[in-house]
Amino acid sequence: MKGMIKFIFYASLLPFFFAFVQEAVAFLRYYLDMILSSWFFAGFVTYCLSYILFLKKHLEFLETFEHELAHAITSLLFFNKVKLFGAASDGTGVVWASRRMNAMILLAPYFLPVFTLPMIFTKPYLSFSYQPALDFAIGVTLGFHFIGLIKEFKAHQTDIQKVGMTLSYLLVIFFNAFFLVLVISMVFADSSFFLDYVRRSLLHGILLYEKITAAALSSLPV
Repeated sequence: MKGMIKFIFYASLLPFFFAFVQEAVAFLRYYLDMILSSWFFAGFVTYCLSYILFLKKHLEFLETFEHELAHAITSLLFFNKVKLFGAASDGTGVVWASRRMNAMILLAPYFLPVFTLPMIFTKPYLSFSYQPALDFAIGVTLGFHFIGLIKEFKAHQTDIQKVGMTLSYLLVIFFNAFFLVLVISMVFADSSFFLDYVRRSLLHGILLYEKITAAALSSLPV
């Protein structure tokens, strides 16, 4: 019964999930030229190339630490007490919380850019002369996040098996789109970018609901 309720709840959110992702793609296309010419993008590309060329075998501890830290932070946000936290250089890690982990906590490492978020929220308080360096660093950390996502988001992962592959894909794509727009908006120091994205996504989602409802009603026998 509980599983059915969860299924109905997430199914009811599908139009909004779709709307937020589609609007994120539109956002990236609209600001593409500005993104490609930024220090942020230079940092992102630099990290990705560096990882492929020589960093791949040297970051296992940091990747594991970030993975477990995402679990821990999200656990705290859901008012769980983190009783055990650990990460090792062999790729093993553990987070033990006081209560059972939900889907958001389990999937947090795949959508939460742990090292990026503190940087974007300190950006407004940093001197203008340091902004390019910070933008470059933000790009590096976001590259770190997405490389980790590509490496770790596999069907055999315990986190994903517990949540289910379909729901995992849904939530991970949705939140990565959401955070990507947030990060880029903060990089360009204009929160109106992000607020406009949220507004358009919500309106788009409502429009999809209306279309689905109208189609469903029209298919009912008179």
